[in-house]
Amino acid sequence: MISISPDNASFLLQYVLPTVKNEHRSTRSVIESIPQSNADYRPDAYSKTAMELAWHVVAAEHRFYGGIIAGAFDFSPIHRPDSVKTPAQIGEWYGQSFAKNFELFPKMTGEQLAKIIDFRGAFQMPAVTFFNFSLHHTIHHRGQLSTYLRAMGGKVPAIYGESYDSAEAKKAAQAQAKYEAMPEKDLERELKRIEKDMLDAARNLEFEKAAELRDRLYQLKEKLFGVALPD
Repeated sequence: MISISPDNASFLLQYVLPTVKNEHRSTRSVIESIPQSNADYRPDAYSKTAMELAWHVVAAEHRFYGGIIAGAFDFSPIHRPDSVKTPAQIGEWYGQSFAKNFELFPKMTGEQLAKIIDFRGAFQMPAVTFFNFSLHHTIHHRGQLSTYLRAMGGKVPAIYGESYDSAEAKKAAQAQAKYEAMPEKDLERELKRIEKDMLDAARNLEFEKAAELRDRLYQLKEKLFGVALPD
């Protein structure tokens, strides 16, 4: 059992809270990236589904934070409410739960933060040190969940820096903003240039480049002619 002074416990709280907030933002973005159409996906018969894994993450974190605040852990099951049926609704529940707990953390005294809490009889640590324990648990299972996303037909959001998908989305948004600012004649010239570059890339067997140019071409056609993008 490790003990720390109330002053040190208060210092550790101030040190860890920005990380807690940032990791929550990343975790929520991963959960909300689960495609609703395939939310019951599991990579193996012994694995949790995406929805089960997402709920495990948010329920466990809620238990950790509630225990830190209360000075004792309640290991009663935290069942997903019947009203929470989609990844977006799990994300919303997670956001509300986190906001309530996060508001209370700065109000905790050094004595509360330094209080020794028992974890299932396995070990005892000061309350403030369970933030790190909780973060490790969340990050571990968030990593699992992020590997589900592309297999489910979803996109991987930025976690620590850009992902391929978030970088592509940013590029597409920048290109769209550029096209929206162009006069119609310039858009028509850009359309012809991209179409030529796409055909050249295809002839040179540069298929990834050709596909990227094709997507830009669709964006321009939608802007110019209202042509719907293909699925």
